[in-house]
Amino acid sequence: MSNGLPYIKNKRLFQAVSFSLAMQRNGVHPDLADSKAAEYYGCITPMVASYTEAAPAWMRGKGDPPDAD
Repeated sequence: MSNGLPYIKNKRLFQAVSFSLAMQRNGVHPDLADSKAAEYYGCITPMVASYTEAAPAWMRGKGDPPDAD
């Protein structure tokens, strides 16, 4: 089963996206989460935002994940 994100080759960008999504699940506004994660991992904020916006809603803390069959 796919995790819902497209493949991210750049390790630091992947870490920033994962960090931002974790913050969003904890209630942080997406814009703030993206900018904090980008700054922390040394990435460009719009690049992080493009991946977090493409993530399914359940990865951002909205709704339940699909059933794993």
